[in-house]
Amino acid sequence: TKRFTVFNQQSCDTMFVVLNKEPVKGVVVKPPSGNIKGRSCFSLTLEMNISDEGPLEFVVYMNVQNSVTIEMKVNGVAVYPQVEITPKYISLTRVPCNSVTRTTLLAENKSKAKVEVSFNMEEYLQLKLSLSKRHHDPGLCRRSIELEPGATQKFYLHFIPEDLTSYDFYLPIVVNGLSGLRNSTVKEFEVHSKKIKSMYRKASLDDSSNQNFK
Repeated sequence: TKRFTVFNQQSCDTMFVVLNKEPVKGVVVKPPSGNIKGRSCFSLTLEMNISDEGPLEFVVYMNVQNSVTIEMKVNGVAVYPQVEITPKYISLTRVPCNSVTRTTLLAENKSKAKVEVSFNMEEYLQLKLSLSKRHHDPGLCRRSIELEPGATQKFYLHFIPEDLTSYDFYLPIVVNGLSGLRNSTVKEFEVHSKKIKSMYRKASLDDSSNQNFK
């Protein structure tokens, strides 16, 4: 998503209409029409979902008051997001119930453009991703982390088991709104996901011996 600002130099309000709402495939201009107050700024948003890598050049045409057409030229380069998360594999075995296990992860943006990273952890109620070492602090939930080119971000995976269970899955990463599925053939999804394994056993309250679960 990119934004650019239009300034209304007149003292009265001005109406506008975007003449080419989709200047090129994968780019949509929003809002398509509106009203700019006098002596005020207004932001137009370019929502981009580019499928091909390479140079990008187009013009947005905006008609003002049915009399004047403004041309806004856009030049850039579309690149694939490349996010790497380390370590590449996490193995948590035999973690006791009602305990807390913390694993440090590092996300690095190896692409030439800014990316937004988030995680879909709703299915894994006993696991929480957070920017804090303290497991009591709020987790990321669906909140995105912005990474500039070459930037890194440390975050933490808290495993807080309450019931007997086992996990075996790839970390559900979302990059620029696209799910990072390992089996996807789309290049935007080519991210390094982690396989997280966790197994633990629960001691019987009636018997001093432990039962093993595989």
